[in-house]
Order: sequence, then structure tokens, then C-alpha cells
Amino acid sequence: MKRLLALLLTAFLIVLVACTDDIEETVNKTNEDIKQEAKSESKLNKKIDINETLEFEQFDINFKNAKAYEEKDVLLLDIHFDWRNKGLGDGGTLFVATELDVVQNDSELSDINDHWNPEGDRGLQNDVFMNTAAGSSQPVKLTYELVDKESDIKLTFTPTTETEDSQTITISLE
Repeated sequence: MKRLLALLLTAFLIVLVACTDDIEETVNKTNEDIKQEAKSESKLNKKIDINETLEFEQFDINFKNAKAYEEKDVLLLDIHFDWRNKGLGDGGTLFVATELDVVQNDSELSDINDHWNPEGDRGLQNDVFMNTAAGSSQPVKLTYELVDKESDIKLTFTPTTETEDSQTITISLE
């Protein structure tokens, strides 16, 4: 009888330990799921100081900052910089001076305000087509739709003079 009782007690303990391990594994998975869900639901809102200058023959780009944020479930990036007209003469525009490619995860990003479109709005809100006197600087704010919240963004400026190379800066979201 003692042997049977010991055998039943041993079997009961084995089942209890197995159930406890299953419960602990389920709790751990649930906690991981909750953390992952919270991370994916957290809104993107990050200001990034750039403080870098790209110098070209006819113009300079002096970066101020960028802001990555989420608006109506859309990931956006505002880029703030000044461009200085060094050699385009009075009335030069950023559009005439350079091309700009903005890439994240091998995807070219879209300027949501369509500022680089020569057939688009050329009003006072369009910094790319704003006439800038020789020697003067002009602030520029561009907004792009991001692919994701983590990947770096590369901005490549290619002068239209065809006599100098492109220059790239990288904005890190991490």
C-alpha cells in the first residue's frame, strides 16, 4: 500500500511539474506577445539633430534636423535644411542646382507635398522652386513617407553641373 501511495504521489508530482512548465511557457509567450504588440503600437515621434553641411561648387546644403513621426497611421519624415546659392546667379532655385534621392530599405521615398515635381505647385509653400539670390540662403522643409520605423534613410544630392560627384548623408532612426 505504501508503494502504491508513493507511486501515485510520484506520478502526481511529475504531472504537476509538467503542467507548471507548460503554464510558465505560456505566460512567457504571452508576455513576449504583449511586448511585441506594445512596441508595434508605439507611435513614432523622434527629433534627429543632423548638423552636417554638404559643400558643392554652386551651392551648399546645411542640415538642421529631421523629425520622424506618425500621423494617421502614416510614417513621415520632415527634413529641415538651408541651401545656399553660391554660383547660380540671382533667382537660382534648389531644383536647378541639384537632384535629391531619398531612399529607405532600397525603396525611393515619396515627397508627400510633391515639391520636386516641375509640373506641381510652385507657390510660396514650395521651397524647392523658391528663387534665391546669389550668396543668399533659403530654408527648406521636405516631408517624405517612410517605409518603416527602424531603417536608415539615405539622402543623396546630385548636382546638375555633371562636373562633381553626388554626396550622401544617412539619417538613423534607431
